[in-house]
Amino acid sequence: MSERVQRILAAGVFQEHVELMKDTSPLPLPDLSLYDELKNVQVEVPLNKVKGGYRIDAALSWYENFNIMNEKIDHLLHSIQEVGLHQYIESFQSDETTNPIELAYCDNLDSYFVISDGNHRITVAKMIGMKTIKAKVCLHKFIKDRADLKSEFNCKRKKLKEKIEMLGFWHECKNRDNINEINIYFKKQHIAYFIIPSEYRFSEGELNEALQLLNNLEKLIALYRSLPMILRRVFLLYIKRTDPNCKSIIENEFALLLKAGYFNNK
Repeated sequence: MSERVQRILAAGVFQEHVELMKDTSPLPLPDLSLYDELKNVQVEVPLNKVKGGYRIDAALSWYENFNIMNEKIDHLLHSIQEVGLHQYIESFQSDETTNPIELAYCDNLDSYFVISDGNHRITVAKMIGMKTIKAKVCLHKFIKDRADLKSEFNCKRKKLKEKIEMLGFWHECKNRDNINEINIYFKKQHIAYFIIPSEYRFSEGELNEALQLLNNLEKLIALYRSLPMILRRVFLLYIKRTDPNCKSIIENEFALLLKAGYFNNK
């Protein structure tokens, strides 16, 4: 048992509640870009509806978060020892003017999440069994269209990865300033380069272009492999002249595959 747990037990917290916190974990902070921010109000919030938030590790229990957080937890425990558990709880039932706990209320989840100051205070409140707490709450209204757009984005990203692997390629992805730089290789040969914004709201065009290029490349590969060797060169010349969408691919990505021996023995 940690020293911190011993201190709250000595202050009057029930052992049964501490055990409950070992088996209760916070939820990850939702993607707040899926919401519209409405008004801020300072209200009394039920602690059982505060589910997690900023700098609260959802992979750990509330008990574990309490034990690994920095020394701010110890300062709060010192306050409990100084004024007593009851008075400490009472101090969080009135409006805070200097440094209020800041929560987001997500209407579709009927839950609150720490979005700025307050992760230590909320964690201690959970551990000592506080029922309610005063906090500055920003109301967040869920926008389904954004959620659908994000779901579509994630689906397309998954398809892009699957397409790369299905074609026998491998890739590197670097994130710089919210931009994904994706380099695609066959063996050691660099084949293609895509720049796709990591923010789902701004990436549809670039992601569609990347998928379209790989789809066209896949069709060319399949047609090329289906032909006898004697007709392959003629086929490429014909496609270059008749299909402007594939001309650039043949001259660039496809040419690099030929150079790298992609079709050897195939």
